[in-house]
Amino acid sequence: EREQLLKRNFDRLRESERVKASAQERQRIMQDMHDGLGSQLLSSLILVERGAMTNEQVAQILRESIDDMRLAIDALAADDSDLLSALGNMRFRMEPRLRAAGMELQWDARTLPEEVDIDPNAVLPVLRIAQEALTNAIKHSRARVVRVTLGVDRDGDSQLLSIRITDNGRGLVATGNIAGRGLQNMKSRAARIAAFLKVESVPGAGTMIFLRLPLD
Repeated sequence: EREQLLKRNFDRLRESERVKASAQERQRIMQDMHDGLGSQLLSSLILVERGAMTNEQVAQILRESIDDMRLAIDALAADDSDLLSALGNMRFRMEPRLRAAGMELQWDARTLPEEVDIDPNAVLPVLRIAQEALTNAIKHSRARVVRVTLGVDRDGDSQLLSIRITDNGRGLVATGNIAGRGLQNMKSRAARIAAFLKVESVPGAGTMIFLRLPLD
């Protein structure tokens, strides 16, 4: 009876901590949207009012803002920190844009379990890293094929979420500083959630972005 009482108390404590972490993440996402998306829209509005932006630039900013808003909504809606539906929604949004750019999206999630127990604080950064990688491919790679491979690996007793995004485009050397800023964003987000991020690129052969996040 004493062991059962201790177990019940422990389970209640874990549930309380999970709810608290989820509430903190929601607050952080709302603040992030205010500081990021809100600031971007405001600065863009000022430039539009001054006539300093073309219609194409305005459309690009609006597309990126909508993507950012939808990622935040997906992260907030993730049930029990489940990343799978949010990743599926991102694939649904990005695939037509890749196709319009002449790229085939190959999506491989065969080794991904039905549920991934990820820290709520990591959901939005993981989504943004994946989206940034796909957006960079659309803007800069001139690739024909972009492949996304999702899985959960084991390292001893530990489990690790792995996301690998590769393209057969022209590589990062030819894309200049614009793509470099996107990579810096991905690196800072990976560092914030203690994830490992690796970027490899071969001129004329393509780019590989690999993210690995401990799930324990």
